[in-house]
Amino acid sequence: MTIPDWLEDVDGIFVCVPDQVGRLSGKRIAAGRFPEILAAGLPMPDFHLITDLDLNPVTGLAASGSASGYRNGLLMPLPHTLRRVPWDSSSGIVLADACRGTEDDRTLISEAPRTVLLRQAERLRELGISVVASTELEFYVFRTSYGDACQSGYRRLPPYYHRRGDNDALVTGFFEPFAGQVRAAARDLGFPAETTQGEGGPGQLEINFPPSDLLTVADSHVLYKHAVKAIAQASDAAVTFMAKPLGQEAGSGCHLNLSLTDLQARSLMGAGGAAGEFLQDERTRFFLAGLVRYSAELMLMHAPFENSYRRFNTAGMAPRYVSWGDDNRTVMIRIAGSGGSRRLELRVPGADCNPYLSLAAAIAAGIAGIQNRLPLPEPVSGDASGQPGLPVVPLDLTEAVAAFRQSAVAYAAFGEAVCAHVLGHAEHELTRARSEVTDRELIWGFESA
Repeated sequence: MTIPDWLEDVDGIFVCVPDQVGRLSGKRIAAGRFPEILAAGLPMPDFHLITDLDLNPVTGLAASGSASGYRNGLLMPLPHTLRRVPWDSSSGIVLADACRGTEDDRTLISEAPRTVLLRQAERLRELGISVVASTELEFYVFRTSYGDACQSGYRRLPPYYHRRGDNDALVTGFFEPFAGQVRAAARDLGFPAETTQGEGGPGQLEINFPPSDLLTVADSHVLYKHAVKAIAQASDAAVTFMAKPLGQEAGSGCHLNLSLTDLQARSLMGAGGAAGEFLQDERTRFFLAGLVRYSAELMLMHAPFENSYRRFNTAGMAPRYVSWGDDNRTVMIRIAGSGGSRRLELRVPGADCNPYLSLAAAIAAGIAGIQNRLPLPEPVSGDASGQPGLPVVPLDLTEAVAAFRQSAVAYAAFGEAVCAHVLGHAEHELTRARSEVTDRELIWGFESA
């Protein structure tokens, strides 16, 4: 690659790999070492494969652990992702693939989230199909520092604005001191924002970006979350991408938008204005049928934590019912847009999802629909909750683990090693959640039990 001129002006480069949670794990190297690291890779313990939300190791996983001595892997930088850090002019950042082996034998680690998505994109190409995707990510912003939020137990935090701002232009404008910094950073990172809007909870915000190929979208997603948190820290603000941080307020989703094309980038979604025209291509019909049929059993890759399921068990827009429909926000898969912007909007994932794993699950479901030539059920008109007989998605982590464990689609798409890895992380989360004593339990039971 051509080394950018700005590399001479920075002190260091963060070489990062997305971990199982979707955070960036890595090291800051001296800038002068970057050409060497680009060629040979950066040795780093493979601990990042097994860390939980609190950076504790998940035991019993084959990918890494004490049994292997937390051996070193190699981070192989992806030169096209090299950027100067907008909020820290002394640093650059580059994403990397996680590899096993030595400098002479670099094998992608199958359980690494980026590899999981790469394999599904390759499977899709074998069918002569590509996907243009985007993610719609909601989050809450609070007028307090992370440190003060921690000291308060993350309770009773002051929202960035005290009223709900769902598509309210005035309230959305009040976010500009923060949102403007985020958009400027995203532009400098290579993915300029298209829209900014207040969302359904007080202090809840959504900033959206143009669609791109699967890997680029996932890479941009993790860089964006990293930027939002870093900018919040520098601004004495705090943000959260939890799926349900506030019990009485809207949850935060991460809708996946998927548009199918052939390998020459010709749309398979139909170009006319008729709502059902996209169904004329059988590959699109089968792909959609696969999303409808199999997304619930792959829920674990869209909703990986106990808190993820709070979105589905309270009033709100999170889809409980296995369903699809044209421009219907009560269903699991909404057909959105028209003409060149027509897309399949999967509404299951929460803001806490790992974008690599969530996109991989969506692609795997669609591929299974194509391979099995699934018939497409009838679309749902009106409120899906009022339709009799619709199956329900898993409503807690235990149900999601059981569904994933029994999913032939999961094992066929991802293989035994990846499925065991995903299940191991989920079982660790279940064990942790089952041992917690919650505030609600104390309030209800302390005196009355």
